[in-house]
Formats: sequence, structure tokens, C-alpha cells
Amino acid sequence: MGLKDLLSKYFPKRKGTRKTSWRDAEQFFRDEKSRELEEARDKKKEHIQRTGELVEQLGEALEAFQDYDDSKDLQVVEDVAQNFYRSRKRLVKNFEASQNMEEHVEEIREFLDEFNDVSRKEGEVMKYVKDDSKELSTALENIIGHRERLEAFSEGEYMVVKQLGTVEEFVEEIQRLEEELENAQKELEGKDTRDIAEDIEDIEEKLDEIERSEDWKHKKSLEREKKELEKKKTRKEKEIKSKISEMHRGLTKILYSIENEGLEFKNRKKVLERLESRQIDSLDDPLPEAKEALEKLEEEEILEGRDLQKFREGVKGLENFEELKDEVTEFENQIEDVEDGLEGLEIGEKKDELRQRKKRLEDDLEEKKDEVRSLEETRNEKELEFDRRIRELQHFLNSVMRGTVIVEEAGEKGEEK
Repeated sequence: MGLKDLLSKYFPKRKGTRKTSWRDAEQFFRDEKSRELEEARDKKKEHIQRTGELVEQLGEALEAFQDYDDSKDLQVVEDVAQNFYRSRKRLVKNFEASQNMEEHVEEIREFLDEFNDVSRKEGEVMKYVKDDSKELSTALENIIGHRERLEAFSEGEYMVVKQLGTVEEFVEEIQRLEEELENAQKELEGKDTRDIAEDIEDIEEKLDEIERSEDWKHKKSLEREKKELEKKKTRKEKEIKSKISEMHRGLTKILYSIENEGLEFKNRKKVLERLESRQIDSLDDPLPEAKEALEKLEEEEILEGRDLQKFREGVKGLENFEELKDEVTEFENQIEDVEDGLEGLEIGEKKDELRQRKKRLEDDLEEKKDEVRSLEETRNEKELEFDRRIRELQHFLNSVMRGTVIVEEAGEKGEEK
């Protein structure tokens, strides 16, 4: 490597502003980091190949313990040495190095931890036979040093490959978010509420037309007439009931005397009961019963003073009961006639139908608006997440590259916001 190459490697020239899109970000990174990526991959291959060689050397160094013969014929030493050989040989045989750098480093760590995990007895024996295990010590030192170099490489020069992986993950996630955003937008496109709103407006216009029509004016006139007749009927009924109310105490007492004390009453007792409960609809000329009741109250002194006077006034008020009752009946007949006239008008039914239809449409519209609001919230959330990830991609590229990198979509969204 010449001086120019060394200077460009360790003192790289700062690059200016470059632009890319999130779709091209992966290729952009590959182009910008092509040399570093190539070097990192070449070194990775060398490191992984070297791992295999060092594990193989470690296995060969173990052979010294296969049929270990102790110079002092200590059987326990020979047994432990052979057990050590068999267990560690199995580890070497079963070791398979991953091609993934991070997994590869972790597998080397685990392999060495297990290889060096000796029991107390094995430790004592290894000290005893150390002069016969120099090749194993060297092989172990070599592979431990290799592990350290692997760790440094993984966190150093190989980082550019990891960064490429991060860019790939960004692009993959942004692509997924774009698809979700498009799907959310498509769902919204099929939820247009304008047709329902226009139908409601049409109904409102028809309702306005009905209310401006002569038939509708006639209907409202009949309704006002009916309301007025009902008021007159109610007033007349109140007039009758107010007269009867003057007699209430006397009616209660005389009915008690008739039912419990044997007081003789020639006329219809049922009329007195209806007067007491003010059931004027079923009464027809209660004056004879009222007059006889007054006579009994006076003769038997069942009632006296102010209460008796009020009863007399009530009886006097019933003298024109038939006339008042006829007026009430007349009002009822007139009300029926108006109701018959209203029933004959179809315009009221037509308006009711339109109102019901309008209500159903308004309910549908509100339901659809709620659905649209929910879909819009989902779409907006997807859009925010989509924009956020693009900006994060831009931030990441700027953190690992020289100069300034602009992901065009992130710039546009940033300006909009």
C-alpha cells in the first residue's frame, strides 16, 4: 500500500452533501463503503478460516494425552489425563463455527469457556503434567489470542458490515410501513360520506317543500284547531269538576252513612260514588241524587256550617249539568271531526316517512364518519411512523458516513412538518 493509499485510509477526505432516497439507501451505502465492505469481508473469511485451523491444532495438541504414560506409573494421573483427552476431544470434534461474525465470536467464547472449565482434580493433574503439555498450552494461547483479535475485529473494521445490515433493516421496515400506509389510504378511499350527505340534503329540501305546501298549511291549521278545542273541552270539564269538588266532604260522609249506618237513600247510590270520584264522563243528570243527598245531610245533621253551605252551592251548580255535559260532548265531537280530517291528509305520513329516512341516513352518516375518523387516525399514525423511520435512516447514515447525507423523502417531510 502506497503513501497516498495510507493517507486516504487514515485521513479520509471529507465529502460534501450527497442525496439518496430510502429505496436506494442500501445501494448508496454499498457504493460509498465498497472498499471497507470488501476488506471487512475478506478479513472475516481469513478469521473464520483461522478459527478452523487453530481448533484443529488444539485437537492435535490433545493427542499427547490420549495414552498418557506417567513416568511414576501413577494410575490416577493417567486416568484423569485420558478422561481430559476424551472430553476435550469431543468438544473439538463437535465444534462448528458459524459464518455469522457475531455468532462466530460467541461460539469461540463458549468453546473456550467449556474447554478451560477443569475440575479441581483435573487442575492438579494439569499442573503435574505441564512439562508434557507445552503444545496444548501454546495451542490454547493461540486460540485465546485469536478470540481477542476476533472481538476487536467485530467491534472495529467489521462494524461497516453491521452498519449495512442496519441500513437493510431500515429499508425493509420503511417498505413495510409504506405498504401499510397505502392499504390504509385505500380503505379511506372507499369510505366517502358525500353521497349520504347529499341524500340528507335532498330529503331536507323535500321536507321544506312539504312545509311550504297548501296541504301542510291545512294540516297545521287543523292541528291548531284541535288544540284549541281540547283546551275548551278541558276548561269545561274543570268547570264541572270544580262544582263537584265543593260537595266532596258531604259526599264522603253521606256515602259512609248509607254504607255503614243504614241511612236510607232512594235514588242511585252509584251516582253519588261517581260524583265523589268525579267521573263526569259516565254521569247523566246527577241533580236528583244530589238534592236527596242534601236533604239527608240537613235532616240527619250529618254536615253543618261551612261544609254544608259548600255542598248546597255544589248542588246548585249541578242544575245546568246537562247543558255543561252537552258542551263537553260537542267539543269531543268537533275534535273527532278534526282528527278525521287529519287522518285523511297523507302529507303528514309522507313527512313522517321522510323524517324517518333522514334519521336513518343521519345515523348511517355518523357511523361512517366514526369509521372514517378511525381510519384517518390509523393512516396518520402510519404516515408519522413512515416519516419518522426515514428521518432515523437519514440520521444513521449521517452518523456513519463522512459529509452530509440527505434522504430526500426525509427532507421533504421535515419541511412539511
